Amino acid sequence: MSSERTSAEVRIAAGLVLAALLAGVIHVAKPLLLPIALAGVLTMLLLPLARRLEGMGLPRVVAAGVLVAAFVGGVGTATVALRGPAMEWMERAPRSLAGLQEELASLKGPVEQVARAADQVEEMTATGQGEGSDEVRVTDRAPLSSTVLGGTWRMVSLSGLVTTLVLFFLIYRSVLLAKLVAFMPDGDARRRTLSAAHSIRDRLGRFLVWKAVINGILGVAVSLALWGLGYPNPVLWGVMAAILNIVPYLGAVVGVAIVTVAGLLTLEGLQTALLGAAAYALLTTVEGAFLTPAILGRQLSLDPVSILLGVLLAGLVWGPAGVLLAVPLLVCIKVAAEYHPRGRLLALTLGRGDAAVRLLRRTRCAVAESRLVG
Repeated sequence: MSSERTSAEVRIAAGLVLAALLAGVIHVAKPLLLPIALAGVLTMLLLPLARRLEGMGLPRVVAAGVLVAAFVGGVGTATVALRGPAMEWMERAPRSLAGLQEELASLKGPVEQVARAADQVEEMTATGQGEGSDEVRVTDRAPLSSTVLGGTWRMVSLSGLVTTLVLFFLIYRSVLLAKLVAFMPDGDARRRTLSAAHSIRDRLGRFLVWKAVINGILGVAVSLALWGLGYPNPVLWGVMAAILNIVPYLGAVVGVAIVTVAGLLTLEGLQTALLGAAAYALLTTVEGAFLTPAILGRQLSLDPVSILLGVLLAGLVWGPAGVLLAVPLLVCIKVAAEYHPRGRLLALTLGRGDAAVRLLRRTRCAVAESRLVG
């Protein structure tokens, strides 16, 4: 018994060490893996349309080119259309900050008291230091223009690389799948790999398409609600809501905070800003609790704890892009684990827990029966 327990502990420790090493490798290989992951997700999003165009008689190269060009054109058009409202809000925010400071003037007294107390504590802790210990701070910051240009160039290069990969993935997807299957050691592994690939293609593609539709509906609803409350540039906030809704749970929290701050800066009165935040929270709650389960069902359901941990881990390893990719990657991992002989435990862990609850009930019944027999 003790030897079995020791071996189990060793396996768990080895698994944790392997997971930590894998996370480190993924972080280091971010410049290589991140464009591939982004391109893979976008390919799954465009693949149903590509297959439909090919079914209408278009060659695969032409269908892929048309879809990629339409996608890039749509994103570019939306970016240009939203640039004006975003710049207008950024220019208006500093002027509105003065009004916000007047509304929060009632808090000035307590804040000043806290600040004076902090200064007194700092003076007390500084007692005993020599007079000659003057602190010299040297700040070496890059100019703002170079920082902005560097960030823009990285974004443009990443976008170009991802677009190119999406085009090649759409054109050569059959060849890539054939090579993946050929790597498998035997016929049974090849059949499982092919079934898993088709399942990921169908289920993830359906998930991404419907998720995009749901996010669009949420964006329209948020735009209409904030427009009714008098928010400036409601389309901008609707697009923001649609993008943030890609991130489960955390996206809604960030959206509520942004809408609240925007309302405080641009609207008159605290009540309207709080109504805007409440409307945003209500719409995202309805979407997450009713709309998404009704449309997607439970086929792709993931455990909420697994989703939250996955989002945090992906954000830690890959930053904001990892946060956006967390749920699609979790879906791929779960589906692949369902087809692997030793992946049942992983699929059970990532799932919503219904199978685990049924297993726990059966185990309890078996334990109760054994006690009765004993």
